[in-house]
Amino acid sequence: MVYEDSTLLQIIFIGLVASIFLFMMNFIRNRWPRKTQYWGFGIAIWLGILIAYSQTSLIQNYTMIPPPVLFVILPPILFVLIIANRKRTAVFYQSLSTFIPVLIQSFRIIIELILWGLYVKGFLPKQMTFEGLNFDVIVGVSAIPVAYLIKKNKLSPNAVIAWNIMGILFLLNIVVIAFLSAPTSFRVFMNEPANTIITHFPFIWLPGFIVPFAFLMHVISIRQILNHASK
Repeated sequence: MVYEDSTLLQIIFIGLVASIFLFMMNFIRNRWPRKTQYWGFGIAIWLGILIAYSQTSLIQNYTMIPPPVLFVILPPILFVLIIANRKRTAVFYQSLSTFIPVLIQSFRIIIELILWGLYVKGFLPKQMTFEGLNFDVIVGVSAIPVAYLIKKNKLSPNAVIAWNIMGILFLLNIVVIAFLSAPTSFRVFMNEPANTIITHFPFIWLPGFIVPFAFLMHVISIRQILNHASK
């Protein structure tokens, strides 16, 4: 399927992905300059692999078990869990101000507006938007005041952890809804259109890069709070 009528949304989405990539590179360059090129090359390769994968017939095969789209989101999620629990990388992200991983989550407002735009244009089912069962916009909107309170030391560590857990649960919620809206044998939501757009470029970057990045920011925030509490 070709989504010509979503050109503007595609451009905005690509711009957001590029912005996140540049943020990550800038952060790594300032704190781990010798590794910048390796991280940049690795992330760029992964994004390229996702583009190539979206052009194959394999990912469009919704009869396979497990569905091929799982191989888009599982590798980066596992990677996040691995690097977030390494002592070497812990020292790396501990230098980041505690309010920043929370503030960054405000980008989810843009994501939710893009999803809503795709729904309005008939490319996405309603349940994947804030008009349906997707509550992720709450995380994006609340990220700004929560980050402010963290910066001013007016929010307890437990409250920050609770907010991050909520964010992870909302992230898991939309991932499950997206999976159950795809035209596989596991489909639960039978309203049209089925969720197929995330297997096409550039929206394949949503499960393959955006979701893992949001998850990474939550994990980093929680680890920061726990590490500070243990000192």
